[in-house]
Amino acid sequence: YESKDFASLEPGEFIGMGNRSNIKGHFRKKFRLFELEEEPLPVVAFRTEKEISDNYTRILKDIERVLGMEDAEVDVNSLFADR
Repeated sequence: YESKDFASLEPGEFIGMGNRSNIKGHFRKKFRLFELEEEPLPVVAFRTEKEISDNYTRILKDIERVLGMEDAEVDVNSLFADR
């Protein structure tokens, strides 16, 4: 193939050559555009700032418990301070 053969291709179009197949010689084909019917995701629930803050605190306490840091002098929140 020459560069002009590829330059003339449209989006989704390709060229090739069949050798040991049911297609003999050169071919030029184009894919049909795939269209997906999308539905918007449902809004499950809105959260308040307090709910988010309380959940964050709960997560930090879970981390302290899992790492055995409940009685440690180090605040688990400081582990995430640089992020």
